[in-house]
Amino acid sequence: MEILPFLLAPFLASLILTGIHAYLGVHVVERGVIFVDLALAQIAALGATTAILIGMDPHGGGAYWLSLGFTFVGAGIFALARTRRGHIPQEAFIGIAYAVASAAAILAMSKATGETEHLKDMLVGNILAVSMHDVVKTAILYFHRHCLCRRVCGSHPRHEQGYRRNRTLEGHAGRKYSRRLNA
Repeated sequence: MEILPFLLAPFLASLILTGIHAYLGVHVVERGVIFVDLALAQIAALGATTAILIGMDPHGGGAYWLSLGFTFVGAGIFALARTRRGHIPQEAFIGIAYAVASAAAILAMSKATGETEHLKDMLVGNILAVSMHDVVKTAILYFHRHCLCRRVCGSHPRHEQGYRRNRTLEGHAGRKYSRRLNA
C-alpha cells in the first residue's frame, strides 16, 4: 500500500495525457497531419535544449516556458504552411521540421558539457518522475487548450456533424452548393 501514493501522480498524468491526446488525435487525423505531434515534441525538446544552453535550470519554469514558446512558434509555422498552396506537401514539411529539430537538439546538447543525461530524458522521458505540481500544470494547460479548440473550431460532440458538414462545403463550389441547399 506504500506504492499507491508514489504512483498517484503518474497515474493522473497518464489519464490527462490519454484523454487530451485521444481528443486531439481525432482532429489531427481528420485534418491529415499525422506526424505533427512528433515534430512539435522535437521542437519542444529543442526549446528545452536552448534553455539549458543559456544556463536555465532544466526543471525550472524558464525552461518550461521557453519550450512551450518554441512549440507555439512551431505550431504557428505549421498552421501558416497549411494555408499556403505550395509545391511541398505538408507532411513532408512536418517531416523536415522533425528531422531538423531533432538534429539541432542533439547537436546543441553535444556542446553542453555534462548534459547528456538531460538529452536522454528529453528523448525518452520518464512518467514515474512526474510531480503533482506538473500534473496540475498540465491539466490546467490542456483544459485551456480544450476550451480554445471548442471555441475556435466549434468542435464539440454535439456539433461534430455540423462541423464536418460545414467543412465539406468550404471553397467556391461549397458556397454554391450551400446556396442551393438554403434556397
